[in-house]
Amino acid sequence: THGRSIFILDDVTPLREWSKAIEAQAAHLFTPRPAVRWQLESPISSHLKGPGENPPAGAIVYYWLKQEPKDDVELDVLDAAGAVVRSLSSRKLEPPVAEDDPDPEEPAPKPLPKRAGLQRAVWDLRYDGATRIRKAKVDAGDPATGPLALPGSYTLRLRAAGETLTTPVEGRLGPRGRLGPAAPA
Repeated sequence: THGRSIFILDDVTPLREWSKAIEAQAAHLFTPRPAVRWQLESPISSHLKGPGENPPAGAIVYYWLKQEPKDDVELDVLDAAGAVVRSLSSRKLEPPVAEDDPDPEEPAPKPLPKRAGLQRAVWDLRYDGATRIRKAKVDAGDPATGPLALPGSYTLRLRAAGETLTTPVEGRLGPRGRLGPAAPA
């Protein structure tokens, strides 16, 4: 195609809520769409890669920063009782193993962006996991991966640019999901 571009808007949530009033604020937390706990892969097909890419698994959260804040940006997920389920931050985390380790593991999670403008974060619908011991070897799984959150109502709390903002988010069970005593975590 000569000189033509194709753009795909996969989520217009911020555009629907955007206003001049939001643009004038130091920070704004957009109300996210309900998040569905999808079963995205099975052990049989997990090694197969297709030509496309799925959207991030979990609640996609957008926030606006008029200017890059001097302090860290923090995003907490609270349950119905107000207890913190998960905390995300713009602080850079050290990787759990040294970069030159001959047996590399998963890299450290990416910090929240704190640049000026519209930013996106993802809550993977999980609780905070265990704190990893630096340089400790793990045989299987990742202890820093917490258990899945149950479907229900949660609150997002953003602390940025001297503001504390909240908005609700709903977690839903995907069509293949099961709940009850026999449900896997």
